[in-house]
Amino acid sequence: MKRNFFLSPFAEAYQEERFIGSRVLVVDIFRATTTMVNLFLLGVEEIRLLAGPEEGEAFTSPEWLKVGERDSVKIPGFDVNNSPREISALFIERGSLPGRAAMVTSNGTRAALRARLGEALFVACFNNLSCVLDRLLLYPEEENWFFALAGDGGRLSLEDSLFAGVLIGEVEKRGVKTVLDDGSLLAREAAKTPLGWEALLREGVHTQELENKGFREDILIALQRDRCPLLPLIEGRTLRLT
Repeated sequence: MKRNFFLSPFAEAYQEERFIGSRVLVVDIFRATTTMVNLFLLGVEEIRLLAGPEEGEAFTSPEWLKVGERDSVKIPGFDVNNSPREISALFIERGSLPGRAAMVTSNGTRAALRARLGEALFVACFNNLSCVLDRLLLYPEEENWFFALAGDGGRLSLEDSLFAGVLIGEVEKRGVKTVLDDGSLLAREAAKTPLGWEALLREGVHTQELENKGFREDILIALQRDRCPLLPLIEGRTLRLT
């Protein structure tokens, strides 16, 4: 068995035509893809991706939950921030969430929309790592897999790269041969650091920025492996469970 891995470091750097015919894993650990899988865990059945906050004006009925942020701050007029902690708190407060959510974020939703030319797009994060791994191994040999990393404002995010490296390591542990581009190779080796990748992650710029803004609990949630045993599929602007 063999899998080919390619890594695109942040949304602004995507060469979108390269995704054609490939499987794509959209990754935004802090925090969009983590929030997405947690929304499904809490009962949401569909997520609609928005290109910008202004599109939220079309989703004002009670059947929609509007999730959005810009620069980590909740967008005025939206129901909740792009935060797994805050959506969990909202679920506890209300007892349930609407069945559909409309969502826009600084990086993750942009990454998902820009990767749309892929043959199949999946939402990936530590919270659903085993589901991602199982699906990846179901496909035939010689499949091309792209990591569409969201990054942070046009910069590489360490947490997204480390996720890619951890997943590649899990694939190789199962005896699958991998062919890696330079980005995927660097991610795999970073995840093998003797310090432990969790310790390395604490040095990341994005990690420190979020901690300074008071989002430490979101970070801790995002690093929980298999908290959400489900795999959302992205089709156009819509996310549903596979």
